[in-house]
Amino acid sequence: MQKSILISIVVVVLTTIDSCKKENQATTNVCPATVTDIDGNVYNTLKIGNQCWMQQNLKTTHYRDGSEITEIEDSSSWANAQTQAWCYYNGDAASNTSYGKLYNWYAVTDPSQLCPAGWHVPSDTEWHTLALTLDSTATWFNGVESAFAGGEMKAITLWLPQNTDATNSSGFTALPAGDRYNNGGFPALGSYSGFWSSTQVISTSSAWSRGLNYWSGSLYRGSDEDVLGHSVRCVGD
Repeated sequence: MQKSILISIVVVVLTTIDSCKKENQATTNVCPATVTDIDGNVYNTLKIGNQCWMQQNLKTTHYRDGSEITEIEDSSSWANAQTQAWCYYNGDAASNTSYGKLYNWYAVTDPSQLCPAGWHVPSDTEWHTLALTLDSTATWFNGVESAFAGGEMKAITLWLPQNTDATNSSGFTALPAGDRYNNGGFPALGSYSGFWSSTQVISTSSAWSRGLNYWSGSLYRGSDEDVLGHSVRCVGD
C-alpha cells in the first residue's frame, strides 16, 4: 500500500513539473504587442507559426548600442560605399512613415546590431521557415520560393493595380517600399518590396534576400549585392 501511494505521489509531481514546463514554454513563445527601437519608433508585432515578426519595416537611424548609422543621399557615394548606410526612398523623408528606411547589407550585419534587443535580422533559413509556414511546398531554389506565400504577405493597399493575389492573410502587411540600386538609383516604389536576410551567399559580395511584387502572388528568393538598399523586418530571438 505504501509503495502504491509513493508511486502515485511521484507521478503527480512529475506531471506537475511537465505542465509547468509547457506553460512556461507557451508563455515565452508569446509575441509582445509592440516593440520599440532605440529611436523610439514603435512597431506592432504578430506571430506566424512559431515566429514573432515585426509588422512594419525598420525605421531606426541608430544601432541598439546607440551608435549612429550613416545616412547616404548621394548616388555615387551610395554606389561606392563599403560600410553601413541607410537612406529614405528617393531622399524623401515622408516615405519613412509608411515604408521605413532602406539599408545596405553592411548595416544589416554590423556587430552593433540593427534590430532592438530581443530581435534580429532574419537569416535565410528563418525566411524559409516563414515561407514553409504559409506554403508547405515552398522550395529553396534561387527564384520563386513560393507561388502562394507572397499574396498572403502583401498588404492590400498602396501596391499598384492589380496587386495580384494579395490577401495579407498572414498579417505580415508587406508594403511596396521599393529599392535602391547599386548605382544609387531608386526603382519600384509601389511595385516591389525587397527584404534583407542576414545570410551572405558563400564566397561572394552578395546576400540572400526576399522579394514581392504587384504582378504576382509569389515570394521570391534572390541573391543581391551587398551595396543594394532593401527594407528590413526583424524577427524575435
